[in-house]
Amino acid sequence: MPRMLPALLLLPAMAASALLAAEPVNPFSRPLLEPTPEPGAPVSESIDRPLLRGVIVAGDRSIANLNGTLLAIGEEVSGYRLDSVSEEGATFVHDGEPVTLYLEEAEAEDDT
Repeated sequence: MPRMLPALLLLPAMAASALLAAEPVNPFSRPLLEPTPEPGAPVSESIDRPLLRGVIVAGDRSIANLNGTLLAIGEEVSGYRLDSVSEEGATFVHDGEPVTLYLEEAEAEDDT
């Protein structure tokens, strides 16, 4: 047992040095909820009936939550590109046509 004591004392120091060697993480960065596909890669995700879960209105930096995916203006998921955001809902472009979704629809889905 006395021979193992120095090895046991070094173990926490080795673990701490491994943590310090890791790259620092920015706690304010926008988390990637899904892996970003390579450009041109087919998107396997499919949205049958899109559901607007929430919005953050902040001018050009507005965000909408469509089926759990956060989208900034101009971003797209499964053919739905976020065009504008208001306090009542968000407008997307799908197949060249505007589609407006309202937050009340999401609240009604959650109640059932």
